Amino acid sequence: MARPLDDHPAGRPAAVILAGGRAGRLGGIAKPLATIGGTTLLDLAIAAVPTGSQIVVVGPPELRVPAGVLLVREDPPFGGPVAALAAGVAALSSAPPPAVSSAPSPAASSATEWLFALAADQPTVRDSVRILLEAERAPDGVIGLDGTGRRQPLAALYRTEAVRDLLTGNSSPLRLMDLAAALSLAEVFLGDWLDVDTAEDARHFGVRLGETSPGLEGPAGSDPTRPPSPGVSHG
Repeated sequence: MARPLDDHPAGRPAAVILAGGRAGRLGGIAKPLATIGGTTLLDLAIAAVPTGSQIVVVGPPELRVPAGVLLVREDPPFGGPVAALAAGVAALSSAPPPAVSSAPSPAASSATEWLFALAADQPTVRDSVRILLEAERAPDGVIGLDGTGRRQPLAALYRTEAVRDLLTGNSSPLRLMDLAAALSLAEVFLGDWLDVDTAEDARHFGVRLGETSPGLEGPAGSDPTRPPSPGVSHG
């Protein structure tokens, strides 16, 4: 039987979830608010992270996140995934501390030594998180591969300090691929199909995209101020 994520001996890494892209190939819809089985892709990403982890969502202020999850915006808005990751990593120090029901273990006390970098458009994100958490790590972490063998820098587990050093250095990378290339990372296969970038991807996963709506770019008729979908728990 698989070990529950919350009980993994590696502790509970923090998480930065990017949820603010333009989704140009999907007509500008808000992918984090697309649904699968009635649950938004953002809710799936938040729920995939082990309970007790610090979580920062980087996206527009109209998004609603559960209590205990910090929502921030990259500067400038739509500044790209590197800017978004930098905003999320910078915000980790101000994210609400994880709830601890007993004396923290050494693994838990050093949890922010590691962070998941995830995107809110990954229907199989829970499986990815489990695989990354259990994979053997190189000094700077482990990065997921898709079915083509392509690295997925937003399906990865990084050493927080290594990422922070790159993002705040004099030669900050322009692309996430460059950031990943500058780190010492192990690789692990996550699945043939990982995210929703096109209508074909959405059909493959059974994701309901809806239409763009005024204000927050989300499914028509959706309420951008709604709470997370019922039945979704963090962890």
